[in-house]
Formats: sequence, C-alpha cells, structure tokens
Amino acid sequence: MVAVVLVTTVGIHGQIAVADAQGLQVLSDAFGRMPKFLAVNPSGSPEDTTPPVPIVTPTPSISGMPLWTPVPAATPSPAPRDWADDDRLNLLIIGTDAGQGRIGLRPDSMILLSVELSTGRAAMIGIPRNLQNVPLPEPEASLFACRCFPGMLNALYLEAMSYPNYFPGGDQRGFKAMEGAIGTLTGLPIDGTVLVNLMGFVNLIDAVGPLYIDVPYEVVDKPGMEPGYEGYVPPEGVGHVSFDIKPGPQYMDGHVALEYARTRAQDWDYSRMQRQQIVLLALRKQFAHPCSLVGTIPTIVQAMTKNGGMFWTDMPIESAPDLLAVAEHVGAGSAASITLDPATTGAVWSDAYDNADTMNATSIANIRYIAKHALDKVTASPDGGVSVSAGLSC
Repeated sequence: MVAVVLVTTVGIHGQIAVADAQGLQVLSDAFGRMPKFLAVNPSGSPEDTTPPVPIVTPTPSISGMPLWTPVPAATPSPAPRDWADDDRLNLLIIGTDAGQGRIGLRPDSMILLSVELSTGRAAMIGIPRNLQNVPLPEPEASLFACRCFPGMLNALYLEAMSYPNYFPGGDQRGFKAMEGAIGTLTGLPIDGTVLVNLMGFVNLIDAVGPLYIDVPYEVVDKPGMEPGYEGYVPPEGVGHVSFDIKPGPQYMDGHVALEYARTRAQDWDYSRMQRQQIVLLALRKQFAHPCSLVGTIPTIVQAMTKNGGMFWTDMPIESAPDLLAVAEHVGAGSAASITLDPATTGAVWSDAYDNADTMNATSIANIRYIAKHALDKVTASPDGGVSVSAGLSC
C-alpha cells in the first residue's frame, strides 16, 4: 500500500544507485522543488486560460459578516520536523484532476497515510473533498472569522495560491495550507505530501501493471445516470466514455484502474474513496517486496510524467532511502482502511452547498478520535518495525 507512493520515490542515497544522469534528473525533479507550472499563480498553468476565482474575498459574506480579516504578511513556516522522531510517518496523498481542459489544480482525492514505524502498522484515512469549515492552524486561522476555511476543503489549495501575502510557504503554500488544515482536523501532524494527477496515475499503472483487483461489486458509468450527466470524461479531457466493470478478479490497465477509482456516477464520493483505497492496496499486494522495483524506479518516475502526467512530493530527496525502508516493512495485510463519511464522523451533510459535510465541534472531536485510534485494530507487520537508520535491505 505504501509502495504506490513511496517505491516510486526512492532516491540516490545509500544503497540505491541511479544508472545515468537522466535518471538522476528525473528523481530530483520529483522531490522538493515545485514543478514550474505549480510554483506560480494557478492561472499560469499551461492548461489554464482563465484566472482563478477565489472563494474568499475581502467583501461581506452572505450573512453580512466579513469572511476574513486582513492581517500583516504571514510569518515564515516553521522548520520541517524530523518525521522519524515521533515513531509516526504521516503522508498526505493527493490525487488531482489538473490537466488538459481543466482549470487550476483541485485536490479531489485526499488520503492520509499514517505508519507506525516501530510496528509497521498502517492506516489509510480517506479525507472527503467536500468538508466545509475545516479548522486551520495559525497564521491562516486568523484570516477567517470562524478560524476555519469556510469553503470546501478541496478549494483551499487554490485559495492559498491566490493570496501569497496571507498564506505562508512560498511556492508550496497551497500544499502547506492543505497539510496544515488536515493536520489540524485530524490531530496528526503531516510530514509531507505526495501528488499525482490523472495521467500520472494512468502512467504508473501502465508502467508496473496490469493491476490485479478482485472487484467486490459492479461499477457502471454511462450517460444519463443522473439528469444532465453526459458520461465519464477520460484523463485526456476530451469526449465521454461508458464502461461496465464487472465484479470478480480481473486485470486492469491504467485507464480502467482510473475509471474504477474515479467514477461516482452510480454512487457518491464516499464509495469512490473506498475504491481508491482498494486500488492502493492492490498495488501494494502486486509486489512481494518493494525491492523488486528498485532497478526500474527512474524509468517508472519518468513514465509517470508522459502525456501531461504529473508526480511530485515535497519530501526531501535525502529521505528517499528511509521512505523505501518504510515501504519494505508495511504490507497490505497490516493496513486499515477508513473513510470519514458523515455516518462515521457525525458531520452535518447538506445539499445546499454542493453536498458539503459541515464540520462542527462534535465531528472534529470524532475525527481526531478516529485518527488517534486508527491503528488500534491493526496487527503488527510480520516483517517487524522499521529502522530508518538501517536503510533498505535490498
């Protein structure tokens, strides 16, 4: 399960060697530094022709109260913490639909991966994109009367990128805002973000697949499944396709795996969040040992960026061997899958604001309790705990 985001990010340190200068450049581009078109205002993306429309403006809200109070320029971000110090690695996995024909970057899939290093136990916590009033840390909390983000969570990235004087983090302020919000919401400090877009996901599966999945129930997507629905739009952003994924064991190429993980024509966000975790677990199960991919990692990372594919992490490249050591010790059988749907959290669901799950004190407390105890029912990995100082055992 960890392998889908970690085994493709192994670096050049310690036991891992890069075959050539091109492979070195590919890996360096995937770590730390923002891709050029993400490092500027979102309207600078090569796919974008329309400036972003911010959710928050210094004008009265519907209730007549300002949504935010201007403050001096944000204070610098704190120094990065050592993710191994507290025996917990918390990675935010973001799937975005940024690409051809789409405006800006929308984090429409968010999974918080939490690994206990001493035992190899892990949990995937699906974070709904439609959470509203998510609490924020300082200094961002001071911007809003509610000390929360009044829009939906997946709009926070664009909001932070649109207001560089108010959100800390420089070029990475959009991701830092997402990390801060989800860390505050769950009570788990976020160590870093891993980002992949639609074509990056397709390219990853095609590079290492096909992917074997035992599909638990039929998944259908076709025009007319709801009023005005024209059908599933492929990652290329052109046209519509229909599909019918039958239950049972099958092998999926990148496009079919994305269709399975992304569609919500027959259900809703919470169901597709569960399918996304099924895909991650299936990818981890596909490899008996992450070391089997070490020799092809630069090729895989390079393949992910073809045809508009994107893969990036803000984790430093120096930590790459340690991250792969984590992947080596966490198996699919020692991972929990959790979805923060309203029935689980007690959030107030409403279709008045684009089917938002509105946070309140009770639902926030429930989410923090769930995150704190996410590993309680998970058994320790048969491979034992992770010693980051020992590195990878390939």
